[in-house]
Amino acid sequence: MTDSQQIINLLDAYVQSFYAESEPSVTVLRKQLEEIAPKHIDLFIQILQNPTANPDHRFGAAHVLGWTGDSRAFAPLVAALSDSDIRPQTAAVTGLSELGDPRAIEPLTKMLTSDSKFSRISAADALGHFKDPTVVESLIQALQDEDAVVVVCAADSLGRIGDSRAIDPLIHALFNSKGERNSAVVKALATIGDARAVEPLIAALTDKLYLNRKYAIYGLAHIGDRRAIDPVTKMLSDRDSEVRKAAHYALTKFSSQTNLITRGWLVIESLWHKLSK
Repeated sequence: MTDSQQIINLLDAYVQSFYAESEPSVTVLRKQLEEIAPKHIDLFIQILQNPTANPDHRFGAAHVLGWTGDSRAFAPLVAALSDSDIRPQTAAVTGLSELGDPRAIEPLTKMLTSDSKFSRISAADALGHFKDPTVVESLIQALQDEDAVVVVCAADSLGRIGDSRAIDPLIHALFNSKGERNSAVVKALATIGDARAVEPLIAALTDKLYLNRKYAIYGLAHIGDRRAIDPVTKMLSDRDSEVRKAAHYALTKFSSQTNLITRGWLVIESLWHKLSK
């Protein structure tokens, strides 16, 4: 079997496992592809750039090129962002986020306004991996997207970046969204951990979705504002075990913060007495 055929077979197996969400198989096949990719990078580029090649093989090749970390992969991946087939196009977004080259930020940001919801979803998700504050305003705009998954990915990316400029737009989105979008916004607010989110997160403790209640509790623990102690204490009797576990964690953290403050004041008081003698 030639190297080319072996690579095609591996790409075929990888993509099928990826579509089937078979994580163990994906992990094994990714390792095999990563091992051979440096030696055959030109072949992977050729597969991605060939418009007549199997779109699934081009999809897999884009992923592999991202894993290589090789600068030669950048231009072919950027070119694939304009591909007429959505499979290599969205895979190129993933490849660029894996590659981690900051030059990809500009073309990925432009994709947030694409007519294709799949392109917008991929871009909104990928931009968070760069953790670059220059994309915050564009991601904030994406919170208003008509597609729920775009909003979810934009909120998640804003949470990863952690820029405080996102807090007010996320709070606004929290009161104007529902379901999965709502969960993503609560999680983002919890991750950033800004004090402006305390009241909205306390309000989220009464949400019907257990994930929202859980994320809200962890966010309040992260922020550490004492206004949250009583509302979080009530969550110890929540019907969901994960929420109760989160409440116990949060209250333990609040207690440790209180002890640290108390010990700090005792040290200051002791020093003050020594200095005043």
